Amino acid sequence: MRSIVFIGTIFLLIAACNRTENRDITLRKNLLLDNEVVVTSIYSDSILHASPWKSPFKINDFISKLFYQVLQNKLTLYSPIFEDSIFHPLDKESWLSILQNNKHYTFDTAQFNDIYFYETWELDTSASLQFNKNVIFWAPIKTDKELKQRKLAGKVKCNTAEANTLLAKHVIYEFSFEDSLTPNHMLNKNKLVRLVIDNALNHRLNSYNPFTAKPLTKEELMKRLDITDSSIYMPYHNISSLLFIEDWYFNPQTFSIRKEVIGIAPVKISFNDDELTKTIPFVFFLNEKPFPLM
Repeated sequence: MRSIVFIGTIFLLIAACNRTENRDITLRKNLLLDNEVVVTSIYSDSILHASPWKSPFKINDFISKLFYQVLQNKLTLYSPIFEDSIFHPLDKESWLSILQNNKHYTFDTAQFNDIYFYETWELDTSASLQFNKNVIFWAPIKTDKELKQRKLAGKVKCNTAEANTLLAKHVIYEFSFEDSLTPNHMLNKNKLVRLVIDNALNHRLNSYNPFTAKPLTKEELMKRLDITDSSIYMPYHNISSLLFIEDWYFNPQTFSIRKEVIGIAPVKISFNDDELTKTIPFVFFLNEKPFPLM
């Protein structure tokens, strides 16, 4: 009887060790938080959002194709008035009422130059730096300049596994940590910035000059980050945003979008005579041949 109890205890200990090991692997896999991080962001092709990077595709053309599928009853959108995690089908009458111009009862696809993304982020540094984004849904944003309003025109539910047709290469955009429209309280900004900067300084990945695509030496990197031998504090607080370089894929039938992160760059802010300036100290490339960003 004692031997049976002893053997049972051994099995329990082994099971507990396996659970601990599996939990450690999970924690080590995603270093942004202990579990998945839900993030919202806006990708803009509007002239109202000045950007030095020209969009590799026209958003309103892409959205026009989406709307045609909906009008032909080939695609269902989901209501934007429900919580982000709830997908309630949006009937065509309600959808058209969102699109209509209040004065003319028509809609103009030129009003759609922005996309809202709801996605999860995962940063894996157990081997080499891998940044994965899983798009849960995206939504066209309607901008009414007369009424000074912006609203979502239906949610497109995504299955990233089926999005394999190239939509655009080298989509470059800035993700601001201080965006009031997408505050992202779940995202640990300080931890993310530390991981990016520390990976560069420790040379876990090669850092490149963003405008020449040439490798940076440690001395060049420290100079671009304003780090000297007498520096007491690391320049984490000077990073206001991240620049993402991505390839986008989609499914022409369902309009699911998949993002493949191929590059990350921190954006550093500084003040010169009370004038705010932004610079990009370095860029990482993830499984991609380095190329100049401009």
